Amino acid sequence: QGNHYSINSTTEAYDYVDTVTLPYVDSYTISYTTCCRSLTIANITNPTSSPIYLEMVVYVDSTCNSSPTIPVHPYNYGIVNFAYVQGLNAYDLDGDSISYQLITPLDAGGILTQGYVLPPSAGISNNNAIFMMTTSSAGTYDICFKVTEYRNGNEIGHVMREMQIPFVIANNIDEPI
Repeated sequence: QGNHYSINSTTEAYDYVDTVTLPYVDSYTISYTTCCRSLTIANITNPTSSPIYLEMVVYVDSTCNSSPTIPVHPYNYGIVNFAYVQGLNAYDLDGDSISYQLITPLDAGGILTQGYVLPPSAGISNNNAIFMMTTSSAGTYDICFKVTEYRNGNEIGHVMREMQIPFVIANNIDEPI
């Protein structure tokens, strides 16, 4: 059973934590699907018919492994024409190497979300684990990224996070608050 809590008036979080011992098979995929994305998403055609699908993949070998943890929750909102900057700050308890990649969000069954357009300014710096985006249009933008972990240069698993970031117009300011 997961823990559900509100970060603020616009953000909900669900934490699922457990320790499991798995018999040897090449890999396991643990996934979660929920319906549906917000009606206000600007970069997915028909978002309400598109369920959210997240997954974690673990490659099993003879060593113990903890999946990467992404402790930071997204900020409440971005401001149109100003850079939205979010530290991703994933870490791995085993000290495995981590990389970040923006990906197309997935629908139920792990199928690519149809009608998704990654905002052109969106990007992640793997050097400092920073997500940045700027837009000139108000609206809520869906962003999905994958955190992949490596041990001795070999991929040993990944986790996904999806964020829905509202961008609002703010008048009479020089800098975002």
